Amino acid sequence: MAGTPRRAAFEDRFERELVRLDRRGREPEAWEAESLLSALGAAAMKEFELACALVDSVRTPPSASPRQAPRRQAMSIAALRRCFGRLCA
Repeated sequence: MAGTPRRAAFEDRFERELVRLDRRGREPEAWEAESLLSALGAAAMKEFELACALVDSVRTPPSASPRQAPRRQAMSIAALRRCFGRLCA
């Protein structure tokens, strides 16, 4: 992705988050993957501040609400990286 400093900040944060998740040695939780997918959606709409905030939210687990089964299986880090790569192309 070329362009604005906000876009560059999003790219940097997203890539750093993927690296951090990858270093944990396990796939992301469903809520982590959903936050990252939401960040990609916001970036696609050129809402880079929102996208950065969504990336940052991955480090904070959801509130202590009752744990519910995820609506769908979480995406792998590789799948998130592919989505990110398509957005950057």
